[in-house]
Amino acid sequence: MKSPNLPMKMKLLCFACPFFALAQIGHAQGILGPNLIQNGNAEAGPAVTAGTTVVTIPNWTVGGGSPTVLSYNVKGDVQTATDPAPPDHGFQYFGIAVNRSSTLTQNIDVSSAATLISGGNIKYTASAFLGATTGVGTVPAQVSVAFENAKGQVFNTITVGPGGFRRGSGLSQQQQIGLVPAGTVTIAVTLTLSSIFGIADSLSLVLTPLSTTPSSVLGANLIVNGNAEGGPSGAPDSTTSYVPGWSTDGGASVCPYGGAGWISATAPGPVDRGVSLFCGGLSDAAAYQDLDVSAAATQIDAGQINYQVAAWLGTSTAANSPTLTYTFFDWSGKQLAPTAQIGPNFIPSAALVSLSHSDVLPAGTRRVHIVLTFPAYFCVADDISFSIGSLGAPVITPGGVVPVFSTSTTIEPSSWVSIYGTGLASAFASWNGDFPTTLGGTSVTINSKPAYLWFVSPTQINLQAPDDAATGPVSVVVTTAAGTSLAATVSLAPYAPSFSMFNGKYPAAIVGTVGTPGNSGNGWDNIGPGGSALPFTSRPVKAGETVLLFGVGFGPTTPPVPAGTAYSGAAASPTLPTVTIGGVQATVTFAGIIEAGLFQLNVVVPGAGTGDKALVANIGGVTTPANVFLSIQ
Repeated sequence: MKSPNLPMKMKLLCFACPFFALAQIGHAQGILGPNLIQNGNAEAGPAVTAGTTVVTIPNWTVGGGSPTVLSYNVKGDVQTATDPAPPDHGFQYFGIAVNRSSTLTQNIDVSSAATLISGGNIKYTASAFLGATTGVGTVPAQVSVAFENAKGQVFNTITVGPGGFRRGSGLSQQQQIGLVPAGTVTIAVTLTLSSIFGIADSLSLVLTPLSTTPSSVLGANLIVNGNAEGGPSGAPDSTTSYVPGWSTDGGASVCPYGGAGWISATAPGPVDRGVSLFCGGLSDAAAYQDLDVSAAATQIDAGQINYQVAAWLGTSTAANSPTLTYTFFDWSGKQLAPTAQIGPNFIPSAALVSLSHSDVLPAGTRRVHIVLTFPAYFCVADDISFSIGSLGAPVITPGGVVPVFSTSTTIEPSSWVSIYGTGLASAFASWNGDFPTTLGGTSVTINSKPAYLWFVSPTQINLQAPDDAATGPVSVVVTTAAGTSLAATVSLAPYAPSFSMFNGKYPAAIVGTVGTPGNSGNGWDNIGPGGSALPFTSRPVKAGETVLLFGVGFGPTTPPVPAGTAYSGAAASPTLPTVTIGGVQATVTFAGIIEAGLFQLNVVVPGAGTGDKALVANIGGVTTPANVFLSIQ
């Protein structure tokens, strides 16, 4: 059919319609992503010295008082470029000329994105660096963000601050996230400085579409910079210049491990620790983050999402640890469950302890508010995590990947390993000596390599780690029919010596009762304290007897015994470990693998007194875990 003839004006209008629509979309998308606050860093106009009011502040309207713009490092001003401040700060910041409450306001037109906003899926992130030029009780600075319709009616107003740096001269980040109310066409941003000590810099308002991809939030740690390694650190009882990912108040900071009177890198703590950890400032210092979990909204509302929160909390002296609280909100700001917490724990010495909790994420949750609070500067924390996953998927207990029958946090390739957690298998199942990589529907990878399963149960897996030349922190993942666990971390090393234990105190040990120990024709006595301490008959060992000790992780052997293969014999260690009993060095006549992954040490017991004596072995510079005892008569 032939098209009807249209007037030229109508043809031009129709031709222009698609381009007009594309222009609208382009303009709307231009609002999404960049900082919508103009001159939020105070750099667009001139600055003055303290006590002087600047004539104009570009893009801002003075609402009252005497707001001004000051310069870093100018004589007479008190904020220097080395004080805590935004990492990208320029030469200038906001302040007050005369000691009276002052405001600056900016109206942001977002009407071009009205259609996208009306869909209820545009998130805002409002942030500012706020602080003071002297130590104060409450930071005299805050930012309010008001969402308005076309008639100027306010749907909602949120505030950023008044938290911030208040330990002296400095600025620290404060941030809020939430959903832009449908119908919003204007966003009014107001900076309020309530005293001459109030200062601000790097004001930001960013709008972004909500993610609709569940995989973007499932299975990963949602905490940004949870290991304190993302930025600079400062000396204990000082404050670093900024803490990436975290809003901080009261001087909460990042400090390095080590130093006199401070917690060391060898103190009890996370196996994958770096060089830094979180530390407190004032007695009520805090650091917080808001996590957006809305990408998994459908599964959350169906009760199908589990969460796990974990942290290493401690002190550099005998004191209470920090506290980590977590609170669940919907996008309207309604709290969906009581505020929960892990810690505080009393720590008797310089150390960090692992604490965790897991449960079902409350239906309706869109935002999770995480707060780390410090009673004092010597309270410390590391490896903060919050992860979500499908309900029923395996959960590995933090710190729950260890050498079998051990408490060590380091494992050795081809050695026997235990994993503790929940939902690790649907039922108990054990191998037939065939080194399976899947057992009862459960499989495990260590550093992305399949492990060989000995037995699996809902709360424990025993396995042989695969051969691997890697060293350092590696991931451990458990997969069942119900899903895949969040990755746990364990350290992989060429040596990870550990004795097999009977009850957490006494090692698996035997002595031949006739002739020379090691003669398979002899009988054997189990070594222990006697009595009812062990669930079988045992006796103490005597000085001069050769005791056979069993364990894992004592290093390479000749010949090598690959993981996943049956073995019976005596593959000797090319270097014998050193062994002390009660602090007295013993003679080691043999060390090596006698079955796949299982070491035997033949040790002549020295004259070390009687009773329970500490048993310690060292090989490759690595020592077996403490608090293992051999009973001597």
